[in-house]
Amino acid sequence: MRATVVERASGRRAEVRARWMIAADGARSGVRQHLGIAMNGPEDVGRQTMIAFRADLSALTGPRPRGIYFLTATGAALIWTHADDRWVISRPGPIAPDDDPATVVRRILGLGDLKLEVLATSPWTAAAQSAARYAQGPVFLAGDAAHRFPPAGATGVSAAMHDVHNLAWKIAAVVHGCGGEKLLDSYAAEREPVGRRNAEETGAAWTRIFTGNGVPFSGRSLAQLDMGYQYASPVIVGDDSPDADPAGADYQQTAAPGRRAPHLWRADGTSTIDLFDKRFVLLTAAPGHAWRAAVARCPGVPVDSHVLAEPQWPDLYGVAADGAVLVRPDGHVAWRSATTSLDPVADFQTALTTSTGG
Repeated sequence: MRATVVERASGRRAEVRARWMIAADGARSGVRQHLGIAMNGPEDVGRQTMIAFRADLSALTGPRPRGIYFLTATGAALIWTHADDRWVISRPGPIAPDDDPATVVRRILGLGDLKLEVLATSPWTAAAQSAARYAQGPVFLAGDAAHRFPPAGATGVSAAMHDVHNLAWKIAAVVHGCGGEKLLDSYAAEREPVGRRNAEETGAAWTRIFTGNGVPFSGRSLAQLDMGYQYASPVIVGDDSPDADPAGADYQQTAAPGRRAPHLWRADGTSTIDLFDKRFVLLTAAPGHAWRAAVARCPGVPVDSHVLAEPQWPDLYGVAADGAVLVRPDGHVAWRSATTSLDPVADFQTALTTSTGG
């Protein structure tokens, strides 16, 4: 693939050659449009006006504000953006030309004497869309180029990070020769369903907030939307466990294949989550020595092995004391075995090969 990059300040152009492209060029993605990839879902679920301002609201919020407040009496949303007293109010419809933005903020908050500094105002349109395809050939869509969510729950930024977290380790694995092309195919297979679901459910929540009774979520909880999704793809080895991401669910930690590996505090004060970074990780308890021996017999893919002594670990991860769980670099469970099998080396090798797209 060849691309021409332009330094905007000088206009200088350079040609680069690349094996892949990650299109993270925003909601109006020129790359997506060039590829002819449609966006599915409504592009207008309500026109809003944003007012960014600085004011001390600690008397209302306390010292640790929430990320977003839905002000149902006025149909507005108050969003905390920075620790230096910066906020955004988003309200339906335009502001009248002769209406002072500072006065609008005071009226919405019910604080007629509030001291504030207006930083910016801007109209915008909420959308609830997901791209028809997240990948085409060597091009991968990520962030707003792949999906647009209304800010009910503020899941857009975290979803963008989840996109690239899912993709980055897979590209690295292929570059280093320990991942197959099927691994890259799994990006779209895993992220597209998450994007569609989040667009549908946050879109419905946004509509309820501004046209209904103000209750933002009546389906999956916000935590489940943001953290509890379950990947299903050819590089996830299922274990016939029940669906861990049902409609209407609240977030519960589980190590079902495809789900985010649960957090557990360890004796040294770190979390199990701290173990997941750039390599696959095998988790076992002391009786799982056969699985640890299997890792040493399968040197093709770097795998870190950790023995967890915490007594809660087997129940939390859904295995017996001699079971094992394989976690990907993005923290999602690739495979688990409830107990030691008859042939741990062969079974672990099969699981690792599948999980790396081999």
